[in-house]
Amino acid sequence: MEPLTYERYLADPSVREKLERQARQERSEAVYGFFIVPLIRLFKRTLSKPALRLQPRSA
Repeated sequence: MEPLTYERYLADPSVREKLERQARQERSEAVYGFFIVPLIRLFKRTLSKPALRLQPRSA
């Protein structure tokens, strides 16, 4: 495969589509890794803790 140049990127639509698809995939993985995974872990940890129960008052 010949090296990517700006002219080739503009001239060949298949190269452009492939690179844009790859960039979209990488962005999606980054967003998932930086935002979604920590939120899932946070909610799993929070929801796994037993709820605090009200203790009856002793008279």
